[in-house]
Amino acid sequence: MNLKSIPKKRKDIESEKIDDETIILLLETGKFYNLNSSGSIVWNLINGKRNIEEIIVSMSKKFSVGKKALEKDVIEMLNKLEKNKLIEF
Repeated sequence: MNLKSIPKKRKDIESEKIDDETIILLLETGKFYNLNSSGSIVWNLINGKRNIEEIIVSMSKKFSVGKKALEKDVIEMLNKLEKNKLIEF
């Protein structure tokens, strides 16, 4: 994975935004995952077209935070999502 990698949500998931959190169901296993507000923002920016750098830039603009400050957190979140088989690259 690098900043030009494009994350894609798997097709066999269902997700629902509730307040500022997102609940994700992986249909293959029946497991539920809960994303907090910052995880939900990353999740909502994953559209199969944006690369990681574009996700970071979008979040940076929204929160007036430097890209470098966000890079580690976004990559960490994407690694967790990939490890749990919710996204692929």
